[in-house]
Amino acid sequence: PDNPYLDMDEAWLLMAEVWFGFADDVEKNVNKAYELTLNTVNADPDFAYASNLAAMIERNHLGEITKACNRIDKLLKISDDESNISMVANLTRHCKEYEKSLGLFKKVLNKAPHFALWFKKDYAWTFLISSYDKKSYDYSEARKYIESQLSANYSEDGINEMWLTMLGYIEYKDGNKKLALR
Repeated sequence: PDNPYLDMDEAWLLMAEVWFGFADDVEKNVNKAYELTLNTVNADPDFAYASNLAAMIERNHLGEITKACNRIDKLLKISDDESNISMVANLTRHCKEYEKSLGLFKKVLNKAPHFALWFKKDYAWTFLISSYDKKSYDYSEARKYIESQLSANYSEDGINEMWLTMLGYIEYKDGNKKLALR
């Protein structure tokens, strides 16, 4: 059937095969998924999941970061649920629009405090990357957020160690080398 929304479903499935390591031909999956995604974007430019997937494929698989970044303004207008907003937050981080990214992550966290753990990791990384790139090294908000995540004591393997590593990095940047090593 000629249905762009079914194209979108197929595109997400093709990309899932890539992400989970089941694709026999990664390049073929990516190219087909991108083609199907663009079909949907062209049929319904306001369908956020399609535009977000297009940007994700461009950024992560096609080396087209500029093309992906050019989608930000449109995505900000059409993304209104936590899943789409978090995808735009990731995109804006990759496009080095850190304040916009942090604002979007905060918006999702306020609307859905129990949203996925990958999102919480990406939010923390955005704090650190932003401070590093700006050479500002004001980690107060990052420290507070990461400490709150550490106190949640998640059961995912390695996650609490990641929070501790991030806190160690912050302590090191703040000149507390002994505390950083602890």
